[in-house]
Amino acid sequence: MRKPFLLAILCPFLSWAQPTKNCESLRPLTVGDTLPTGVLNPKRQTPNPKLLILDFWATWCSACLRSLPRLDSLQGAFGPGLQFLLVSTVRVGDNAEKVRAFFEKHRSPSGRPYNFHRLLNDTVLDRLFPHNLVPHYVWIRNNRVLAITSFDELTVTNIRAALEGKGLALPLKWEATAYQVQKPLLQEGNGGGAVSLRVRTTLTGYLPGFSPGLRKWSDSVNQKITFLNQSLSALYQYATRLPANHIVPEEAGEAFPPDTARFCFELTVPAGTPEASWRKAMARGLNAAFGLQGSFQKRQVDAWVLVATGDPSTVPVAGKERALPGGFTITGAPLSQLVAAINNAGPAAPIIINEAGNKRYTLTLRSPLTNIGALRQELRPHGLNLLPARREVERFILTPDTAFPAHSPTALPSTNRDKSKENLPFVNKE
Repeated sequence: MRKPFLLAILCPFLSWAQPTKNCESLRPLTVGDTLPTGVLNPKRQTPNPKLLILDFWATWCSACLRSLPRLDSLQGAFGPGLQFLLVSTVRVGDNAEKVRAFFEKHRSPSGRPYNFHRLLNDTVLDRLFPHNLVPHYVWIRNNRVLAITSFDELTVTNIRAALEGKGLALPLKWEATAYQVQKPLLQEGNGGGAVSLRVRTTLTGYLPGFSPGLRKWSDSVNQKITFLNQSLSALYQYATRLPANHIVPEEAGEAFPPDTARFCFELTVPAGTPEASWRKAMARGLNAAFGLQGSFQKRQVDAWVLVATGDPSTVPVAGKERALPGGFTITGAPLSQLVAAINNAGPAAPIIINEAGNKRYTLTLRSPLTNIGALRQELRPHGLNLLPARREVERFILTPDTAFPAHSPTALPSTNRDKSKENLPFVNKE
């Protein structure tokens, strides 16, 4: 015998199937609320169960289909004390024939027909328990909302606790009921809160009015790092922790914009994300935006090795550095600072490898940091020299992503800028 549909939901004085102003005045309920009088007809075809679980579902919902064996098992285990009521709302578009055909096709694992009470063409319960996703479960005991959950909470332990009247604190099924597609996801609560965010990247071209630089911000939920008006090479420097001349756009062509192009890039990740993880996320975001693939590779390259040829002059003060026009000064500082400054002078700067140790030096170099000949002359009085050599160096190689090419964002041209101050002073991994 086929299970009849329960047409058991009534608005005061009117059939549930005929929404009127009275029905529209029903306010949404949440956990702890009591159902309005007359909403649930006490004259169901089975005795009043201790626990009634409304299952909002649809015939086209694959998750709903997968849930039926567990519902059937639970109802069999707890007998008349538990009742599931399958609710088909008007919004899901099902009709009596669709539902009948569904249950003729789908049976329990044992092969017998499912024996659930069903409600068709509902509008009232839909108003009381608004939702966007099915399945959607509402637990009711003594005409009071006990819980509103997803499928995961339908366990023997939880149902036994509900039947025995024990304290039940199940997580509330959260839904984005007011998502506006014209606004960014999660912005101002659109589609959820910031706690839902895993990673977000934002990329623009040059933005007039912003000083080039780096900004960091964090709270208990997210952390954010923003780069303003930087070259793409500088952005990859930060993502990889490699100096400028270790970022190699190999055969990248137009995919890798010139070093004069400027971009703003912002990365947002959950608070507490390890530095290595968000640097990787930054590199992936840049790769995707510019249609590139990047990989760390060790290669033999022509380099200049910094060697010590005599005793350095030292001073017992804390290390510090300052830039001179076209040059560089360190005072009581390790040579690694000088090496990092030369390697970060630009993508085409000569590769410098420090083999002179890390003693503290005080020196002033007035030559451009990319002029090896002039630098060698200035370093010799300090017992230092630069010698040509072949060395294995780890570099970040960028090539076009032929599978997922992308058009690079437009970098607005800017003039009258002091280019020496525009990119951040990134340091080597040393």
